[in-house]
Amino acid sequence: MSANTNSSSSTFHNHRRFAITVILSLITTMALAAIFWRDLRGGISPPGESGGTIGVLVATGDDPRLPVRRQSNTLNGPNYRGQPRQVGVTNDSSPRRFGRKLEGKRYLLVYNNVPKCGGRSLRSSMRELFKNRRKLNDVTMPVDKKHVKQTRQALEAADAPALVSGHMPFIHLERDDAVYINVIRDPIDRFTSHFYFSRNGDASGVMPLQHRNQKSDKLETIDEYVARGGEVREIMPYHFIEDNERNRNLSDEEKVNLCKSNIKRYFTFVGLTEHLVMTSYVLEKLLPEYFRGFWMINKKRSKEKRDQYSTVKKVSPSNKTRLILREKLRNEYELYYFVKRNFHRLHAKFKLLEKQALLHDSFSQKH
Repeated sequence: MSANTNSSSSTFHNHRRFAITVILSLITTMALAAIFWRDLRGGISPPGESGGTIGVLVATGDDPRLPVRRQSNTLNGPNYRGQPRQVGVTNDSSPRRFGRKLEGKRYLLVYNNVPKCGGRSLRSSMRELFKNRRKLNDVTMPVDKKHVKQTRQALEAADAPALVSGHMPFIHLERDDAVYINVIRDPIDRFTSHFYFSRNGDASGVMPLQHRNQKSDKLETIDEYVARGGEVREIMPYHFIEDNERNRNLSDEEKVNLCKSNIKRYFTFVGLTEHLVMTSYVLEKLLPEYFRGFWMINKKRSKEKRDQYSTVKKVSPSNKTRLILREKLRNEYELYYFVKRNFHRLHAKFKLLEKQALLHDSFSQKH
């Protein structure tokens, strides 16, 4: 009798465990379906500063705090918050790249990083990750507006696999194996960091040449600079559209919309400086052959890298200055919140997939 009771109890617990596993799996599947459906319904809206070097390493989301900007209804009808903007969008018939997982090893990864968005920290982690992968190409070339043509020619001729990085505008390559990635940052934080970096350098000892001997610049605060009408440039969009005469003549709104379209069509992923560990996690999921182990490296050394490359003597702007900067950087903010929304959605999707896989493995082991 006791044996039968124990057997019944064991069977009951097994059935209950099975039911719980099935319910959790269904919930996870429904959440994933909701994310995919939201993407399908329009989650991803339709459609520099000083030059530097490119190093090939070895190895519509509107923020509710922003004013609503209206557009003429002569092109695509009136615009309102939440309505995808489509001004200046090119014919969007090419396959979507954003958020698509890529298998294989023979890609030309192009990381045209925006200044002061964690580029050196990420490249340091990439070098650590790729140090034993000697099959990747290693090339260095100058990059500024005068060298875009030469840079394009060099990239078109480069042998894959390779990972290219540098402060450069978006260059659309006529090759199927080109994979674009980037990382952006809250525009006011990025501008503040660049302002003080250009005057004081960073903790690693790096100091821009043009400000090394200008003591007066070093004494000026960002509040004083903005109050006297100092130039505030929006550079973020130029890393997502090509630098040519046609694009330079576009309106601000057209440039932002073209950026959004290009991100969806050409960029596999755009991460956030504020979430570099999460960024490395998504990169690892999207490009496992290149970035396997990348998340762990950044998780272990995130504080160390942040301290190493932190800007010296950086002072946060006042609320008054922030209001002025927010207006002057309004186009960057529109782009930033578009990227931020889709970044978090993609991260959540991979987390749900990971949990679903763990539930499946746990159930398989017990049965």
